[in-house]
Amino acid sequence: MELEDVRDALVEFQPVTALVAGSIYYLQVPENSAAPYIVLKRISTEPQRSLTGSTGEEPTQFIVECWAPTYTAVIRLRDAARAALEQAGLQMQLEAEEYDSVVRLHSVVQHWILWD
Repeated sequence: MELEDVRDALVEFQPVTALVAGSIYYLQVPENSAAPYIVLKRISTEPQRSLTGSTGEEPTQFIVECWAPTYTAVIRLRDAARAALEQAGLQMQLEAEEYDSVVRLHSVVQHWILWD
């Protein structure tokens, strides 16, 4: 599974689509985009090794950032994104809430792991 598959899982999950209407981006949000939206970022890929060499597994860690103008809206988006990715069989590692006073948006940052 690749990051594109993660995006597909979010797009195909109706509760997510109802909230962001396809506004799911890689790395950065296009200028003048209206919230709510989701941003996907790959943060690491780590080839697994054993004493005999490569195991062939390469877990990838990635971030899902949910952004919305209100706390209530970002929590709804967080819950929908989490349900979509758990249904796809992914494992969430941690989650944190933030507020960006520059863009005046609430966010929830989720760290996920994708095992190949």
